[in-house]
Amino acid sequence: LDDALQCFKAPEFDLPGLKFPDAIFETFDPIDIMKEIGSVMPSSLAMIYNKALELASFAAALPLIEKIKDGDLGGAIGQILSMPLLKLVAKMDVSMPRDILKKILQNDALQASIESALSGMQENLREPLEMLQKFAQNLDGDMDEIMLDLNDILKSMKVYAA
Repeated sequence: LDDALQCFKAPEFDLPGLKFPDAIFETFDPIDIMKEIGSVMPSSLAMIYNKALELASFAAALPLIEKIKDGDLGGAIGQILSMPLLKLVAKMDVSMPRDILKKILQNDALQASIESALSGMQENLREPLEMLQKFAQNLDGDMDEIMLDLNDILKSMKVYAA
């Protein structure tokens, strides 16, 4: 299977806008599939398998923990704004991602920095920051929509940064 998946990384199989096979993990939670497999696991392995799954479900927090451990608080904030971590937090408390986003994105100093950056920026480069600015002021809607909007903004920023 690994060989077959590697074939899709060849230029001949380039799918515009889709990074296969990595992009498929954005559409479902692999832990759910692993839980299905765990349901048929022999009882002698079930406890170990389920403990591994429990730990794996928190894998999105590992980069955050590493940043904190290394004393890189700026990098830690960047990790907090990552979609995998926000999705993990949402599983534990559905409103917490909104609260986190408000504390970070509605911060007066950040908003002033965005304004300052926009004032000196070329018109054709302004879109991601304008999207972020607008997003930061509209965090009271549906949580699923907020997460989708944030994902779009993060993708847009990556495109402009490239």
